[in-house]
Amino acid sequence: MEYNSAILQYRRMLRYRLAEYENDLLTGYRLAREIADCGLVQAGVRLESAVAHLQREIAQARSQMLVLENIAEKPAKPAEEPNR
Repeated sequence: MEYNSAILQYRRMLRYRLAEYENDLLTGYRLAREIADCGLVQAGVRLESAVAHLQREIAQARSQMLVLENIAEKPAKPAEEPNR
């Protein structure tokens, strides 16, 4: 039971982080457009790189959430006793 509780707590934390990442991603896109409108190409390229990194972090968090959901859905197998 303690195992499932830890999984659920970690999944909640991942969902929270994912929401933060997605919010930051939207902010990054908005800022990239504003920077491009100002003609600051070099800064725009760096920001696009940062946004791409953030997208990779979001994909990793989603992947971890799927793994946790699969683990939580499967009932834990009782430990087998070794043969004596």
